Amino acid sequence: MILDKDWQDWIVENLSLQCSATSLVDLMVQNGFDRQFSINAIHNSMNTGIETNCFARGVCSIPEINYLRIADSNIKVSMRISKPDIVIIDNFLSDYECDAIMSESLSRLAPSEVVSVHSLENQLHLHRSSHGMYFSRCETPLIESIESRINLLTNYPIDHGEGIQVLHYKIGAEYRPHFDYFDENTLGGQKHMMQGGQRVATLVMYLNNVEQGGETIFPELGLKVFPKKGAILFFSNINNQGQVEPLTLHGGAPVFKGEKWIATKWLRQYKY
Repeated sequence: MILDKDWQDWIVENLSLQCSATSLVDLMVQNGFDRQFSINAIHNSMNTGIETNCFARGVCSIPEINYLRIADSNIKVSMRISKPDIVIIDNFLSDYECDAIMSESLSRLAPSEVVSVHSLENQLHLHRSSHGMYFSRCETPLIESIESRINLLTNYPIDHGEGIQVLHYKIGAEYRPHFDYFDENTLGGQKHMMQGGQRVATLVMYLNNVEQGGETIFPELGLKVFPKKGAILFFSNINNQGQVEPLTLHGGAPVFKGEKWIATKWLRQYKY
């Protein structure tokens, strides 16, 4: 299906009038267009010069070398899996940065929500029992510095990233296995994809050492990643064919002793 010039002009005009992308999609669907086609058409207009394919800017990945020079410091790649693309890097954050993120987020924590399958609103769910908050992108000098470092690490645009989410898990808290990519066949998934497309990659920064439990698990791979203060876990949610990668099914195992703090950064298909 090809969108004719009249419809292209209509999208551009209404976006310039600050009409919401969601409302434009609904109107296109009412006029006989496929919903996903409508989403892609509007994304294309919102991101002039950027194709709707999630690899228009190249695969989001980390160089395949043992040591990386990032922001005047050497960081070590300690583990890598090729399928799916999973990388663990030690000493990405300093102890000071980890402590500062926890301290700055403490007063803003609230029960964590999940993307709803049946509605446009996020919801609380028994499968996720952490507390969390979001920093706006580049909200503080510390957050801006970390986001700049992620940009250098991945060579992926800063404006394609969500704000950093901080999560706190007390004893017994967990997040059962789930996908970070959105299901475009659900109302909640469609809503979130309107704000920047698919989640291309996930970066989990570990802010403290956990006495027992709290590992990040990948059930399909038989992989457990144990929290290590300052380390970062990267994985790509999209495979080399531009498809969502079901092998990235992952979860946060229950904390049995101590507590767990992480900071998560999601990179999107388009400007967020």
